Amino acid sequence: MSDIIVDTSPIQYLHQIGQLSLLARLSGSIIVPPQAVKERVLLDAKLAGMVPAVAPLLDQLQSIQFRVDQKTRLAVLKMAGEIVPNG
Repeated sequence: MSDIIVDTSPIQYLHQIGQLSLLARLSGSIIVPPQAVKERVLLDAKLAGMVPAVAPLLDQLQSIQFRVDQKTRLAVLKMAGEIVPNG
């Protein structure tokens, strides 16, 4: 299976029609470029008090082959207050 590179639109619409699993079944990995995740959905949800933590949700996404760039992950976790910068 090959990797699929998508922006957030196909993910959103497939989820809305209950077919998000198609991406995982059709590909080795789902890659969303960092610039496509500008909405920062998980971070915004935490800041709004809708989810208690971002890290477990990022782990769940990665477990279903959603790639999260390590640099992006660290930046989001810092902004969420889930890791403390060195210093």
